[in-house]
Amino acid sequence: MRLAYSVLIPLLPLYAQQFPDASTVLAQHTHSMDRYQTYQYTTDMTMEMNVAGNPMKIPMTSTLSADRQGRMRMEMGGMAGMGGSTMVSDGKTMWTYIPMLKQYSKTTGDSAMKEEMATANLGALADPAKLAANAKVIRDESLQADGQRRDCWVVESRIDDIAVPGGAPGSIQGGVYTLWIDKQNGIDWQVTMSGKMQAGPMVTDMKMTTLKHDVKLNVNLPDSLFVFTPPADAKEVAAFNAPGRGPEPTPTATPAPAAKLEKPLAPGEPQAYVPMMTPLDLVEPVFPEAARKQGVSGMVRVLVTLDSQGLVTNAEALTGPEILRQPAIETVRQSKFKPVLRDGKPVAAFTDQMVNFFDRTIKSSRDFNPADEMAAVSRISELEARWPRSKQQVLADLEADHDVADPERSFVLPQLAKAALDAGELGKAESYARESLHVREPGPMNGDGIHTANNILGLLALRNGNVAQANQYLLEAGRVQGGAVLGSFGPNMRLAKELLQKGERDVVLEYFSLCRKFWTMGGKQLDAWTATVRSGGIPEFGANLEY
Repeated sequence: MRLAYSVLIPLLPLYAQQFPDASTVLAQHTHSMDRYQTYQYTTDMTMEMNVAGNPMKIPMTSTLSADRQGRMRMEMGGMAGMGGSTMVSDGKTMWTYIPMLKQYSKTTGDSAMKEEMATANLGALADPAKLAANAKVIRDESLQADGQRRDCWVVESRIDDIAVPGGAPGSIQGGVYTLWIDKQNGIDWQVTMSGKMQAGPMVTDMKMTTLKHDVKLNVNLPDSLFVFTPPADAKEVAAFNAPGRGPEPTPTATPAPAAKLEKPLAPGEPQAYVPMMTPLDLVEPVFPEAARKQGVSGMVRVLVTLDSQGLVTNAEALTGPEILRQPAIETVRQSKFKPVLRDGKPVAAFTDQMVNFFDRTIKSSRDFNPADEMAAVSRISELEARWPRSKQQVLADLEADHDVADPERSFVLPQLAKAALDAGELGKAESYARESLHVREPGPMNGDGIHTANNILGLLALRNGNVAQANQYLLEAGRVQGGAVLGSFGPNMRLAKELLQKGERDVVLEYFSLCRKFWTMGGKQLDAWTATVRSGGIPEFGANLEY
């Protein structure tokens, strides 16, 4: 028997699949086009997201032409509602033109041009150094691309906290990149990236897929491709400005100083932003007959300005079907809210509301504008930055908005418990969590709240040094029958992570197994987390630490 083992063991490497080092494969990919005098290819990109309950696919196509003299031209087709753009470089200067805005900008310097081109190419969201540092070759695979079978190395890299391209607010958490890189020439024929995009209060699952085709190498590219002549109606700007967002910036060598936030407030000017406050009186929206005839339904997000008494002084629709926006504004204007308190005094403030126009006879509505959604996220993020709230203030605002007289209070008890835990009010956190379990019957309609309450009670048990009790609460959190958040974004992993830090791997693996019953779309993510835990590591849970 020993002889057999001694013969077989040296032979094992011959049968095992030998993969190259990922950094070597990525280096070949980075310089894949450097060997050619000219090149040109088209990239099809599809971004899949779910924003405010609206699933959407955003297609975009770009064509890149370049040569070894540093000249480049990228023509980008527009996303739905966002328009397209053209980027042209003659090797010394780069021009970026957005026809929808009738604006163009000019950039000089090789590094600045390359950075701008990489940002424009939505397939290059990650820092190449981070991509390489976290990468591994997971398999080889034959892929049908550009009319041929391509033998590829499949490289995977996990990166957290990725900046959203183009300077948009927010970040992408838990990013997983997968690249299919040609073994012969290093071209990435397919790239996928998935993660959770977080901007202000909004968190959404997203997946992006890019495919290359019509690749042409060492072909004749006319000089006219690399010449930019501004259209007669286009204006040069230092930074692009979307319509309706204030005056357009003008080119300047020295940026204007930022306004100081501590400037004196005018009488009646808002002094706070409190998201999604609850009206004292529920006003049912009136569904417009014209919208019903056109088959349009949906939700409208309204930014609301309140005076110090909680009365609505202004309402502005940020998102939603155009035909429903004015009815939504009229609905919100009839509402009254509790005054917002700062330092014990009532102040004028901003809040926002979702007005839902629902009609069972309308199956679905297609009037959805991704550009508006992103602009709304940017607007809310600005308000949050202007009036940041401490964790104690977040708790105080929630408690004021949902006191014991609030008939809807039971629905926000899990949120109150989480806010109390974050604010260090452990007694309140336990009280709210236990009250949440008391008022909820088991079932998918209450799964999210039961899951949150058990996680918080487990975290409190850990604060008291009771690991065994924390384990039990974690398993109870995993035994729920599902919920809207659990079925889409997935389970909370904050308690699981803290238990892993204490070496409680078995109970966390059991928790993963329980979560599979309600988080069916997260099977691959749970597989990856399970593999990491079994190997002795702690996964990067990303946004699942926040839900």
